Amino acid sequence: MINLFEFDNHVIDTSTFDHLLHGEIVREFEQEVCEYVGAKYAASFFSASYAMYVIMKSEVCRTPWIKRVIDMPSMIPAVVPNVVVDAGYDISFNDNIDWVGGSYTLTDGLVDSAQKLNRNQYADECDPDDLLVFSMYPTKPLSSLDGGVVVSNNKEKIDDLKSLSFYGMEYAEESWSRVQKQVGYKAYMSTMQATIASRNLKTLDSKYERIDEIRNKYNSEFGLENTSRHLYRINTLDNEVAIKYFNKNGIVTGIHYKPQHENPVFSEFNDDNEQFFFHQQVTLPSRSTLSIPLHDKLTNEEVNYIIKTVKECNV
Repeated sequence: MINLFEFDNHVIDTSTFDHLLHGEIVREFEQEVCEYVGAKYAASFFSASYAMYVIMKSEVCRTPWIKRVIDMPSMIPAVVPNVVVDAGYDISFNDNIDWVGGSYTLTDGLVDSAQKLNRNQYADECDPDDLLVFSMYPTKPLSSLDGGVVVSNNKEKIDDLKSLSFYGMEYAEESWSRVQKQVGYKAYMSTMQATIASRNLKTLDSKYERIDEIRNKYNSEFGLENTSRHLYRINTLDNEVAIKYFNKNGIVTGIHYKPQHENPVFSEFNDDNEQFFFHQQVTLPSRSTLSIPLHDKLTNEEVNYIIKTVKECNV
């Protein structure tokens, strides 16, 4: 079976850790991410979604720019509207489907880049005060046992997030020396998460070289112009039927994503309880779009087989 995603295996000796929960590797990894994406400061979390939650609850990070109603793509993982509603905001949906596999602006100054992490990305795409959020979820380009990193050139915002992620304290190696600055959360990235993510970051460029090679071949064969290094989407007549077809042929595929404006759980949180009908722009594409395997572990033979199977698909 050709899997939709593949993961690097790691053998880790935890006896070498200086601290099981928040070792020095966490700070080292934050700096490594900064250097890779071209940002000055970083704050790490146990997940990217919780990082966004903390950002939206932080007075330093959200004032004065954050809106009371957050407008987001309807074709999005359910975790994002969950985070926004949990943080106390209303939501509305838009018909942006092109962001999938990349990044998008959730609100002014806050960019969700959970599916994209490129060299010099912050320097190339962001303003100095922007917060750019990356995910280390196992299936993401830079993977770990989950995790998230927020980068910015605004030191005040990052210092606030570092404190909030660590019980509202200023970090110090000796627990009795930590100063309580505010009420915070237990949301920091663990030593294990940082260790795996740091190892994977060191091989990310070579991984991207292979992914780019496969994606470019897909584009050439299918006449598409996909740019994502995370998801490669094709169009089918019915993606739920197509999933069964590909599975029968030994290829694991996925749907990214079902539209959230059709999710009854979130309808009551929409601004003024408005109903959103994006039938042509969102609903129909969500029923046809299908992600096929795109990862560096694919062999040339598997890539050719996937291309052949896609071309033969008529469902």
